[in-house]
Amino acid sequence: LETFQKVLADNPAVFHPCRSATSLHHHWVLMGHYSLLSDQHVDVVPPGDNVVNFSDAEDLINDIELMKQRDVHDEALSQESMLSDRHAKLEIRNLEEELPVWREILDLPDIPQFEPGVLAILKGRVVQFMMRTNEVSIGRSSATSQVTFDLSLEGPAFKISRTQATLRLTPEGVFTIKNEGRRPIYIGGNAIVTGEVTQLQHNQVLEVATFSLLILINQKLASSKN
Repeated sequence: LETFQKVLADNPAVFHPCRSATSLHHHWVLMGHYSLLSDQHVDVVPPGDNVVNFSDAEDLINDIELMKQRDVHDEALSQESMLSDRHAKLEIRNLEEELPVWREILDLPDIPQFEPGVLAILKGRVVQFMMRTNEVSIGRSSATSQVTFDLSLEGPAFKISRTQATLRLTPEGVFTIKNEGRRPIYIGGNAIVTGEVTQLQHNQVLEVATFSLLILINQKLASSKN
């Protein structure tokens, strides 16, 4: 402290009168800590050396945390992918086991099996309507009127006329249908309006309102009716 007291005494114009040797000593220590003294030698780091400062260290810590999170995320993805792969393999195995059954189904003959006396079949999703006479009516049965093929057995039929159509087998062995209702009937995608008559072919689709019926014709029996 004697040195700092001497500095204060030799330089009264430079230092404040209230400045003490102790405060001057503290100030000198702080300047030395921050390398601000003129007689201090500061080593200059050569360019290109990998010097880690506080910002770089913070970035490095952040990168490490991100890598940890990525590892956890990758592990979750790996488990999910493994479960999905296991499910797909199980589904493939089930399909392979069902393959012989489907082959037997596909190998079945395409010719429909008609019961004795059945001239034609109107095949729906729920009901098969079998035509055993030369003329049948199609529509919606009620307490006061009955039809041969009641479409309400196939599903909700409130949009169907009570007598929607008449299906006939002509003496020439030709099946025809006449639209008797208010709604159009579609045969093979072609509209049949009220009062119109058209010829039917085997494997055509009859559509009316929400119903779709496949037409299967017993050509052999129909020909024998000539």
